[in-house]
Formats: sequence, C-alpha cells, structure tokens
Amino acid sequence: MDHPGGLRQRFTKLKTQLTAPFHSAPLPAPYEYHRLPTDAGTAFIRVFELVPSDSSTLLEGRLIDIDIATTPPPSYDALSYSWGRDVLTSRLYDKCNFISPTKFPRYRVERLAKGDPGRPILCDGRTLHTQPNLHDFLVRMARHPTRSRRRIWIDAICIQQDDHDDAAKQEKLRQLSIIGRIYRCAETVHVWLGESKHLSAGFPEYLRKLGPMFDVEEYVSYRHEHDILDRLAQSRKGAERVLHVSGVELGDSMLAMLAKLLWARKTKWAEPSKDLIKVLARDYFQRAWVVPEMVLARQMLFLIGNMEILPDHLLRGVRVIEYMEAGSMSMGGTSIVMQLGPHRGHSALPHLLKAGQDTMTTSKGRGWDFADFLFLCRDREASLPKDKVVSLLGLVDEGLAKTLMGYVQQDEGQDAFTHTYVGCAVELAERRGWPYVLQMVGRPLQLPDGKEEPEPQTKERPLPSWVPDLRTPLLPKPFDYFGCAHYRAATNVEPVFELIEGRTGPFRRALSISVAVIDTIAQVGEPFDELGLFGVSRTPFQGHMLDLVARIGYEYPPAKRMGRWELTMDVFLRTLTGDVFKRQLLIQDRLGRPSTKLRRQFMLYLSEICIMGHDRLLGTCFRQLVRKTRATCTQSSRSIARVATAAQLNKSGPIDFSETLMAFIVAHQSNAYPLMQELLGLHNYVPSAEGEAQPIRKPLLVLRKMKPRQASRGLDRNQGREYEAHLRCRMDSETTSSPFELQPQSKRGRDVSRQHRRSASVPPLVLPDSSSFTGKTTRHALRHGKRFGHTKSPADPDVDEAYDSDSNDDSGTFNGLTLLKFLLKDKDVPVAITSILRDRRVFRTEKHNFLGVSHDCIRNGDVVALVAGVATPFVFRRVSGVEDVYALVGSAYVHGIMYGELMEPSPLLAKFERMTVV
Repeated sequence: MDHPGGLRQRFTKLKTQLTAPFHSAPLPAPYEYHRLPTDAGTAFIRVFELVPSDSSTLLEGRLIDIDIATTPPPSYDALSYSWGRDVLTSRLYDKCNFISPTKFPRYRVERLAKGDPGRPILCDGRTLHTQPNLHDFLVRMARHPTRSRRRIWIDAICIQQDDHDDAAKQEKLRQLSIIGRIYRCAETVHVWLGESKHLSAGFPEYLRKLGPMFDVEEYVSYRHEHDILDRLAQSRKGAERVLHVSGVELGDSMLAMLAKLLWARKTKWAEPSKDLIKVLARDYFQRAWVVPEMVLARQMLFLIGNMEILPDHLLRGVRVIEYMEAGSMSMGGTSIVMQLGPHRGHSALPHLLKAGQDTMTTSKGRGWDFADFLFLCRDREASLPKDKVVSLLGLVDEGLAKTLMGYVQQDEGQDAFTHTYVGCAVELAERRGWPYVLQMVGRPLQLPDGKEEPEPQTKERPLPSWVPDLRTPLLPKPFDYFGCAHYRAATNVEPVFELIEGRTGPFRRALSISVAVIDTIAQVGEPFDELGLFGVSRTPFQGHMLDLVARIGYEYPPAKRMGRWELTMDVFLRTLTGDVFKRQLLIQDRLGRPSTKLRRQFMLYLSEICIMGHDRLLGTCFRQLVRKTRATCTQSSRSIARVATAAQLNKSGPIDFSETLMAFIVAHQSNAYPLMQELLGLHNYVPSAEGEAQPIRKPLLVLRKMKPRQASRGLDRNQGREYEAHLRCRMDSETTSSPFELQPQSKRGRDVSRQHRRSASVPPLVLPDSSSFTGKTTRHALRHGKRFGHTKSPADPDVDEAYDSDSNDDSGTFNGLTLLKFLLKDKDVPVAITSILRDRRVFRTEKHNFLGVSHDCIRNGDVVALVAGVATPFVFRRVSGVEDVYALVGSAYVHGIMYGELMEPSPLLAKFERMTVV
C-alpha cells in the first residue's frame, strides 16, 4: 500500500502533466484593448466570437465592436455565469462530509489565487486569460455544432478588467451603466451553471416529469410568500405534492407506500432529487449580478455541462424545495429533509422570472421598483461592496441610475462604499419612507479580528447605524415579511425624520428622530441557535429564557397597570410568535387569548426545548447529528457578527437548569398551562430523605411517545402529595409568585373562579390535586379534554371553538392520508416561532417588566423606544463618550405596546422627544 505522502506526490505529478500543455509553449503577447467609440446616440460594446484554431491546446477567438443603439440591434447572445467554479463532489465525498463537515465541506468554490492569471486563450492572436469556470464554458461552446459560431457578450472578456488604467476604468463605468441594455438586446442569455460531473444523466428528465403539479398557479409576491398563516393554510397542498413526487398517494396503504418508496429507490428516482440540491446550491445562484441578468433576459437557457434545461423546468425544482422546506416534511417546524445551509439564492428565481415577464410587458415593470430589486439582491454575494448597487443600474429609470452612479463615483477605490450605501438609504427613504429604511437594518458586519461591534462611523465601521449595510444579508427579516403587518405602535404620531449633514460630535452623519423611551433591557434569553432540537450552536440551552419569564410573574405586570388581566404564559406565546395569530380569530377564544390548540402546541414546543437542558448527553448527541446533517455548521453568512450567549450578556454565568425549570413551573403552573405534567413528564422528581427533589431519569425519546399516565409512573399518591408540599415551600421562597395561592381544588379556588369570569381557555388558577398525577383522574381528564381547562361538550357555553377535533384519529388504519395528518399535526406554533425567533432573542425590561423579542445582538442596558410614525418599537444603544447620542440596533416586538396602548391615557405613557442616531 502506498504511503499517503507518496499518493500526494503522484497526484501532484499527474496534475502537472495534465496542465502542462497550457504552459509548455511560449504564449503570445498579452491582448491590448482599444477604446470604444463614445459618440452621442451610440452604444458600442464588444462581442466575442470563436474561430477555428490550428492549436490543439488553446481556444481562439476575436472581439468585434457592435452598436446596440441601431435599429434593429445586431444579433448576439449574452452569458450569465459565476466567476468562481464549484467543486463538484462524489457520493463518497458526501458520506465523508456527514462524518466530518469541517474537513469535507459540501459546498466549495474554486477561485483564482492571488497572482494566478487564469486559463489562457487566444484573442486576435494575442493572449487573454480567463477564469476556469468561463474556460469550461468556452470549451463546451466550441464543441457545440451551432453555438460555436454565435457571437456572445461575456463581461470578463468584452470589458477590460483593469482598474489601474484611468481610461479603462472610465470605459468600464460607461459599460456598466448600459449593462441592462446589453442583456435586453441579447437574443438568448445562456446561464452557465458549471459542469455536470457527478450528476445523473436523468436529471433534466426528472425536472420535466415533475409535471404541471409544481407549476405556479398564481404568483405570490416576495412580500407575502413567507406569510406564516398563508403558508400554514397551504401546507396540506404542499405535503400532497411532495408525497406525489415520492410516488405516494393519499389512499395507499402502508405496504403500498413502502413498495413505492423501495421501487423509487431501486430505479434511482431519488438520485435526481439529490442532484437538485447540488444544482440549486451552486455559487451562481448566490451572485448579486444574477438579478439584472435574469430580469432583463428576453429568452433564457440553463446549461449544465451538455444538459439544457428550460427556466420553467428548473422552476419546478425550486417549488419542490420550497414545499419541503415550508414545513410540510418537517419536525418541530424546522425541516431536516432538505438542508442547503446558507445557500438560499434559488428562492428568488420565481420573483426574478416574474419581474422579467412584467418588464417585457411594460417598460416600467408593473410595480417593480428599486426597493424591490435591492431587497432581492440583499442576501446575495458580490466581490465588491458597490456591486450590490451597480448591478441594479439597468433596472431603474435613467434619473435614479444617474443619481446612484454619482454616489458610486464619489467612493474612490474598489473597497469604498460609504457614499453609495448612504445614498441608497436616502433614495429608499424618498420612495418608501424612513420607517422602511429603519426596518432594513440588520445584524452588523463581523470584524476580522472578532472584536465587539465598533461605534458607528469609525475606521472599522464607516456606516451610520441607521444605514442598511448591504454587505451582509438582512438578518433578521422584518416582522411584516412573515405577515405581521397589523402593528400600529406609534403610527398615529406625527413622524419626524431629519437628516443632519456635517458633524455631530465625532460623527459625520446623523439622523434626528422623535422617540418615546419606554424602558431599558435588563435580561436577555438565548438566541435561536441555542433553542430546540435543531439548534446548531455548540452552547447548550441553559434556561435563561425561562428564567426571565419566571421573574415577570404569573400575571403580566404592564397589562395589570393598564387595567387588563393577562397570563404571562399567554404573553410568552404571543411574543414568540409575533402575535401573528391575532389576524386569525378562529384560533383564539372569545376574549382574544390563545386557544387550546395554540396552548397545547406551545407546551409541546417548550418540552422540546427542555430536552436540551434536561439531558445534556442526549441533547449534545442530537445536536451533533443535526449539525452533521446540515453539513455547513455556520450561520447564514460568514460575514455576520457573532452572537454572544445569554450567560455572557446577563453576566450571570452558567445557571442550573433544574432550578430554573422549577422556578418557571412554580410561577406559571395552572390548568391552562399544566407545566408540571408536561415538562416534568420528561424528568420525574421524587423528594429525597433530605427534602430535595431528585430526578428519576428515563429515556427521553421513549417518554415523548408515552402517555402521561405511563410517564408519571414513578410517583405514587403519597409521593405526589410530598412533591406538592415541596412546590409550596419553593414558592414561599420565590420573589415572584402567582397572585393567588397555589393550592388543590377547594372553596378558595372556586371563589377565585367566580371573581374572574373567564372563558374555558382561562380556568381557575390553582395547582392540580396530587391525584391528577395518577389514577382515574388523569385518564378521565385526558379523555374529556379537560387537561388544559377545556371541555369538548357542545352544550358548554364556554366551549372553545378552536379545539383541535382532529387530534384523535380512531380509524385504526395507516395510509397516505394518515401520514399527511401526521406531517401537519401540531405545527402552527412551532412554525411561527421558528420564523419569528430566527436571528432574534427574548428580552425583559428593567422597570416595567415588558416582554419582547428583538435582534440577537441586543445587550443589557439597551433602550427600548417608540419611534413616531413607525409601527414597531426599536432598540437603541447609547454611544459611549457622547451625550444623548444613540446607535440603532434593530426593530422589536414588545407585548403591550404594539397596538397603540401607550397612545391612550396610561401610567406608562412617555413623552416624545428628539433623539440623535448616528
């Protein structure tokens, strides 16, 4: 057996021999570009044409000048491609990726190293170097029988890429200003996705056979496609389509389903679906320049090696990915079937094709403006920061294009972008308003040395905090992106936005706004990556989020001060979901509080979170499995700032999860939220001889499948009474407690029930009797649906209309319909929390105990304030060393002030005053 070092030497020698023909013979002199004519009324460009070559190693072509301002314009094609070449991996490599994602990354891009000129070709007898990915396309083009003689526009060849020559730089800017016209006049835009190595030959046929089931019946705008309630309503249709792709029909029995799945695997029908993931994750779909190239194309053709794919066929594949990631094939609202990591550029393909159709129909694009294209371009990558704006010049009107080009020219140097981004913010404010601009502020850029975020407008961070940083993806997404457009926190207040030019202290630019400071942040919870079974953070869930909710108390203090009564657990549920279910009254009770269905799903979600804290060994193993399955193990972008843990921000150090969970249960136990039965079903606590509760550990995944009667088998009646007394002692020592004494059902409990007339969703606030842990009482309560304080009797006037009647399926058969119900069961709350809480974290304010969610980069001491004329509150941070100057952190949801409650007479009402934001 050869030594690994010997194999490496042999491989290096073989690689040198294969690449030797490109460098063995002396190359001709480099190609010298001539300047294009700039006469008025003309628009000259260069196009490339391959010519027959006598050389066996080098491709040969020529550059031709044409004027696309003539009528009709000359005939030519255009190329859309990525400058980087994707590293194509085999099935064996993918298996190694599952074992070690860091050593064997699934998605890699090969780029030219510094000093490497690239692959040489001959242009008019002289040497011109190209990128490897472009060279692969030219080789394929030269072998094609009809395409080899077509003139084609290629940016890397037809535009001189020399930023050191002033004349070439000015010509490049002129060419970029008419790039929209170049793609609009091309007959066909060829989209080169790379070679077809390791792809099955039946991949185009797979996309074609998906059929009209995955064609778009009605276009949904990008502003509404992630609406949580709409996606939940369409989840059944999506699940049916995904099962249809697998060959499963709703009426199939279990044996028929297994037979179809095995047959599909045997016939290798599953291989093209895996190829679909590899294709859509390629570097091309992550580029910013894809937006204008696809929108302006009159006709488009995707090329993968020698495969030709129509846009409509590829769009069907995108729909398959969307349906599977939308939660139709998911656990806990987070899909583990399809894992593309941060590669989400393909999701904009339906919108780009639709924008292209609208642009061809009318010159104004039927409602598509600069803000729309900038939003679609925000999450993409660009080699230069200014390219996020320069790439859109061909999609806007001439006046705006000249204005943006003026901002671009003010930034001297390749990496300069301050004037460009500030100018974009001003133009967006003129078209969409300043509230829209503030909503577009996301997580800041991570510094190379990993230090904390610097103050605005310093050498490390040249942008003001109120300017959207287009270098980074927009994280988190705005609340209205998920359908939460019903907020009106301060919309009835006259807005004040004044741009201050010059210097405000040590800062060059500032924005003066009118705000009403509400409170300061006193405690924060874990970020999203530390929550649930599918978090990818290496920090285990410690329970900081549960701790801050326990400190608020049983009743929500802000609601009590406003003369209302509201359970803190209901507030917790509505905060994590962004109160999106307020739009759908059928899933709330008559008083507008969460229904049985939502509360039950929320309890299941909390139990999944508590698994991570209860059993660290199992939680760590499961997280490692999910991390390997995702294969990327990174956040949405490597350039995004790192998120601090809750222990670091709260400066409390690690906390004991069992003690935190006990305090959480003591503070919020009720018939509406039986936390003891739900959360302690994972760990059965039995008081020891010393009086301390000792956990009895059972396999958690087994307990999740067991009935509550079986899960609580470790507690008999006497132990239940002892544990109840233990809970009372714990509650006496807690600083935050329920407003009513926790006790078994008694006359006191009935009196409390009479004093507070509630619907069935809010039962008497008493601790269940110890007999509810075992015996007939538990079985009777579960059978009649009284566990969460509800009854299924239609004669009850307080019956909950939203009670989940489909929760029990007594048919006894397992078929495709049963599988569909299983996939869609209890996913409303998990899907909503996954959408809203992603890239956010929970916080509690110091003075008034407000509960809210905001960007996961918030800190203790940040200020929560209402902004006049804006629908949501915002979080600001004091700038050190400058008095009364703040930096914008991001938007927030704060329960109790989202619907203009503080605009009415209230003891919490604050005055609106001017604030300077830098």
